[in-house]
Amino acid sequence: MEVKDLIYKQRTLRPYKAFISPDFKAKSVLASSHWDFVELFLKRESTDDSLFYWRQAKAFYEAALNLPTESSPLTLYYCFLNAGKALLECKGQLYSKRHGVSGDSNAGNKNLKNEIISYKSSGIASALGRYFQDDVIEGNFSMWALLYNLAFVHRAFNLSYPTESIELFTPIKNLRFVLSDFQHYGWFVAETYKSYESKHTLNKLSGIGFRTDGQQEKFAIRFEKKFKWYHQGVKKDNNLKRLSNYQDKFRKHLAYIYGDHTLWYIKRTGVNNLINKHPVTIIFGLMHRLSELARYEPLTLNGHFKLRQNWLLTEFINGAADQFIDMIGCEITNSNIMRPSIRK
Repeated sequence: MEVKDLIYKQRTLRPYKAFISPDFKAKSVLASSHWDFVELFLKRESTDDSLFYWRQAKAFYEAALNLPTESSPLTLYYCFLNAGKALLECKGQLYSKRHGVSGDSNAGNKNLKNEIISYKSSGIASALGRYFQDDVIEGNFSMWALLYNLAFVHRAFNLSYPTESIELFTPIKNLRFVLSDFQHYGWFVAETYKSYESKHTLNKLSGIGFRTDGQQEKFAIRFEKKFKWYHQGVKKDNNLKRLSNYQDKFRKHLAYIYGDHTLWYIKRTGVNNLINKHPVTIIFGLMHRLSELARYEPLTLNGHFKLRQNWLLTEFINGAADQFIDMIGCEITNSNIMRPSIRK
């Protein structure tokens, strides 16, 4: 069977960073500032409330730039809170004005396993969880476990806790949709890196619907389910809608790291401390707890920076804002927002 890349208006179609209703008609956006691009979008497409919250988020983000790492969670959390409200307002989602998350410290040694984050049944956190289709909305989780489930700090986590964690994320590249030459269907496919070309990799991913794709020349993984794609007739008009619905089936298993080049991963299943929440809701809860510590228990927070988790916490605090705002911005606009490459 012959297969080929899915080409739409001279573009190879690939999964979008936007989680819900990605706009496959639109090309990726090259923007030097997420803040400016999303603000212009909201002026044109949304409400005054969503625009106000987005501007508030930007103000808190800029304030955080001038604070030391131990203090910045205070303003970063309010950046995330307002950015989350901007998304919910833009999408017309109902929500309680409460934060929807709280934190506490268990008795015992000072470590991230004893820092507990509680997600509530209502509030901003739960509204974001419902929007992103989290499998689990409410519950208590340790800061340790939540950090374990974030791709952008996973390397720092594994190096901080080398004997206590199993690698959760399999790196992939050349993500795309392909079509059968002779039949009206296609599927998602991605290539793995050389060190992951093994049956062990497949065993980790088979439980979430992935397998090898024998139609590809290189070692590739595909999603088993397929989507319909018509080249002519009335059904052709709904091709992109079907593709969007298809991405919904596997998108929650993909994670990415924002940067000059987007790095993509498949998140495995079947291991301890796996938390099926979207990175937005995980980051939101973590930064809320860190902001509580910075405000009410600064000496406790400072104590964490004296232990082996200091690098992990620093990586999270320094990287969370760009990651969070990229995910929220892509979601508001239904687009891929990319950082433009600048030739020196």
